[in-house]
Amino acid sequence: NSAHYTWAKAALEKGKHVICEKPCTTPEAQTRELFALAKEKNLFLMEAQKMLFLPAVLAVKDAIDSGKLGKVRMAEFNHSFYGSYNNWMYDEAAGGGPLLSSGIYVIELMQFLFGCPVAEISGICTKHPGTNVEEQYTISGRMENGLLFSLKNSTVALMKNGACFYGEKGYAELPDYWKARKVIFCDHKESQVQEFPCEHELLYEVSHIAECFRKSLLESPVITGEFSARAIRTLEEIKAKWN
Repeated sequence: NSAHYTWAKAALEKGKHVICEKPCTTPEAQTRELFALAKEKNLFLMEAQKMLFLPAVLAVKDAIDSGKLGKVRMAEFNHSFYGSYNNWMYDEAAGGGPLLSSGIYVIELMQFLFGCPVAEISGICTKHPGTNVEEQYTISGRMENGLLFSLKNSTVALMKNGACFYGEKGYAELPDYWKARKVIFCDHKESQVQEFPCEHELLYEVSHIAECFRKSLLESPVITGEFSARAIRTLEEIKAKWN
């Protein structure tokens, strides 16, 4: 994660368009610097966040925007994976830890679905032995529109992975939200399952990027520089409290 800034900046300085894996950078200031540099050089820059383009996620957004769920009041997220996922998960200098690797999904998904930033956030964590990097955490937050959300993320405990959005008329469940293939809608009387099978989940993000280039855009209308900067700022706020 910490290497994203160095290599993205090097590519931009060489006149190359850049698609940078999430999180774009680890501090907000670097994200803003990269987008300013891309604008100065008339180059395209986008943080890669595949989840926001998945049909299952778009189905949830449609349900929220259409009022199918009523006003959404709360949301909750669970995500677990083993720390052996890579060899730098607990390396602070490398930008390790599940908050940057996984928490970014939740913050950016909430920004995308509800069109506003996080207004308030707090959390607690346990650190991986011998490091200053979290191995699991819980966070609670409030969006600018008043919606409350919570997230549990662990690299040492196995959980039922998924997200749920609770509205006044019903709720939407999104199993494995970061790579979702289906949505379960429930109005407290009956459930409806919508399946969205796909072989390669990156396809939809790639299609969006291709469309941006066809339209000669220098910034994605979905994942703007401001969108990315706000998200990493929220994670920085949590990290600062833990440290």
